[in-house]
Amino acid sequence: NGLLLRRFAVTVLYGCGLILFVVSNSSIVFLHNLSVPGIALFGFLYGIGTGVYWGNRNLLTLAETESDTRVFFNSLELITGILLTIIIPGMAGWFISLGEISGLYSIRAAYVILMFLSVVLVLLSSVFVFKIHFKKINVPHLFVDHVTPAWWVARLITLSEGITNGVAFLLPTYFLFKFVGKENVIGSFDSIVALIVAALLYALGVKLTKDNRLKVAVLAYVGVALSAVIIFFFKNTNGVIVYLGLTYLLSSISYIAGHAILLDLTDRESSQFSYGSYCYVFDRETCLNIGRMIAILLMVVVVYKIIPLEYEQVPVIASVLQLSVLGTALYILNKDKVKTTL
Repeated sequence: NGLLLRRFAVTVLYGCGLILFVVSNSSIVFLHNLSVPGIALFGFLYGIGTGVYWGNRNLLTLAETESDTRVFFNSLELITGILLTIIIPGMAGWFISLGEISGLYSIRAAYVILMFLSVVLVLLSSVFVFKIHFKKINVPHLFVDHVTPAWWVARLITLSEGITNGVAFLLPTYFLFKFVGKENVIGSFDSIVALIVAALLYALGVKLTKDNRLKVAVLAYVGVALSAVIIFFFKNTNGVIVYLGLTYLLSSISYIAGHAILLDLTDRESSQFSYGSYCYVFDRETCLNIGRMIAILLMVVVVYKIIPLEYEQVPVIASVLQLSVLGTALYILNKDKVKTTL
């Protein structure tokens, strides 16, 4: 993506990444028989689409926001997505279940119809993206050659976020299907939680300032770790609902506060050195995915019984790792007085 940015506009790559991301994600539903090579190809295309999409999306966010507006921007961006999740999961869940109840169509046919609609919608939205005229972004360097203490803080915060992100990507669906119920119940649950989170995030986005966003981000990360204890001790429907609701809310809070800090650090570092902004975006995305891989490897250990662990223990272990990484970042903040630059 960094090499392509030297030849193509960021909006073109952003739109192409969006298309590949959704098409590869949806295509797996249309396949009747999955083989190991097929899954590998799906993962390869999905990874490219995701990387190109987020690399350019973060670059656009960095260019279009300023330090004082980033918390509110992140809140509005997240709330927009959440408002969609209030409607879409409920509709999709009931549409899938309705076919099974009425006998008009199968569950598989419902998934195929939904994925087809998602591809059509993303193709239409990409047309608008391609029409946007945006200033050319220079990419003189692909890698960060000189890593300052401030940037180590950015790396560690991002790594911590990646661990949480990896667990949140894999475990909620498993817990919901095991303890809660079918697609219609899961869709309704997602919608209700999303409504509550959207309201709280809007209030937070208005109140949160540059002076307190670091404290809020740290408290949210600690809250995610504490919520992991709930699912460890209460392995039932109520425990799952409380755990997932708290994790959803606190992860969203840590994102809007922490991401604003990371964007500020990116601005600070890119203004000090002549590397350009993109290498810092690339560096953060690398750390984010390392964190995700740590969480996924933890899941592999559980799934294949490499160590006798249960799924309910994964959030606790991941939280210990996450808080260790975050604690190291806070140590560097205090030791090298990076805090004054945030």
